[in-house]
Amino acid sequence: MFPSVPSTPLFLGALFICASAHLITGCQNIDLYAGVLDPSLELQRYSPHQLTGGLSTRISPCTCCALCHHRPTCQSVSYDPASSECILYSTVGTLRQLTRNQSNQHPLHFFLPRHSQTDQFCLRNSDCIMPGDLCRAHICTPELTVTCRHLFNMARRLSSARHWTHINGTDVITECYRNRSDGGYTLLLNSVSGYQWTREDRLRRIKTDDEGRPMVRQQYSILWLADAIRDSSENQEYDVYLIFTTKETPGRGGANVTERVAMTFRAPKHLSLISHEPTPQELYSMTTTMELQFEHSFPYLTERGGNLYHINADATSGLGALIRGNKAPLTMQFGEIHSVRLYIRE
Repeated sequence: MFPSVPSTPLFLGALFICASAHLITGCQNIDLYAGVLDPSLELQRYSPHQLTGGLSTRISPCTCCALCHHRPTCQSVSYDPASSECILYSTVGTLRQLTRNQSNQHPLHFFLPRHSQTDQFCLRNSDCIMPGDLCRAHICTPELTVTCRHLFNMARRLSSARHWTHINGTDVITECYRNRSDGGYTLLLNSVSGYQWTREDRLRRIKTDDEGRPMVRQQYSILWLADAIRDSSENQEYDVYLIFTTKETPGRGGANVTERVAMTFRAPKHLSLISHEPTPQELYSMTTTMELQFEHSFPYLTERGGNLYHINADATSGLGALIRGNKAPLTMQFGEIHSVRLYIRE
């Protein structure tokens, strides 16, 4: 609900607080995590008209944060740059409570420092107030590693999108994936047909957009973190999920259709995704939505036949190559692949 009467004195007080030097560190937000919290957590909504008594149609995010400082029970706000609407919340917020807007990264979600409990958003360690918690993947947690499996367990409706993770002591933006029945898969590789990889970047390649965010749908690899993710779980087995996307083909009504096929490997913990030899099939299990015409292997690194990463036991064959060291297309028995994505769930 909007205030029923103009709040000009409150607005002027907010401007004074906003002008104070201490507010520079008094409100913070996290790149990627834009949106609004659950309506049940709202304390108050403010419009520019109500705040300024009709004097202005705009307020700044700084003013919005100052309003939160002015209210003792407020811990976070959302600010919509399009409407200048400001919503105050009674909590910092969690991924489970946040409805993200991934298309335009609005509304912005700001929260106060040094208020975050376990699983709530944070920017630095000092934000976390519970004993044993540190700020990892921009979430207060006692966990040493935060993967997409951790995030999915924390927020079961977690969508397939880019998220912050914390792996091997480093915050990493990658894509989390959920299929129709399950979730918690961490993207390790996106390989687009026709790109010439090198021995070095096949394990680590992160290209960013103009805003510094990894472009996970272009050539992307954090394969170097595969074993660290695997070892972060007490489970004795882990899953590897491959999605092959073919080129768009005409569909009904002239619409383009992207065909997708999938493979799922389940492997014991002693198998590595960055080994250098094919793995005997009796050491792992594999299910697929297609009929293979080659002897498959658990994914492995190679440097034969122009291939750099493979699921074909014949390292010299182009069929089943996931990464190539030349510009030859990625192919399966049904033809050329547009791209392949590899996920891990420990």
